[in-house]
Amino acid sequence: MEECVKGRPHPPAEAQMAFSSVATHTTSDMLKQVLPDLCGHEDVIQALSEEIVAVIQEEGWRKTALNKLKLMDSVLESQCLKPINIG
Repeated sequence: MEECVKGRPHPPAEAQMAFSSVATHTTSDMLKQVLPDLCGHEDVIQALSEEIVAVIQEEGWRKTALNKLKLMDSVLESQCLKPINIG
């Protein structure tokens, strides 16, 4: 962040609040996009459930487990097809 402001005064707390606001907005938009898509595909819901159970059994509740959720990653990519604020 210091590199971006190039010596100009900046309130770090305000910047962090702005980042948090944007992060919350994009997360809720992703859920708004993904959940209706999933509702129409019960087979995908079942496959996701099985993937999650298998990965948690293998990895436990660790951050490394997220890298093994390949189907989950593919499902979340559906947000790329409908970017935020474009219809």
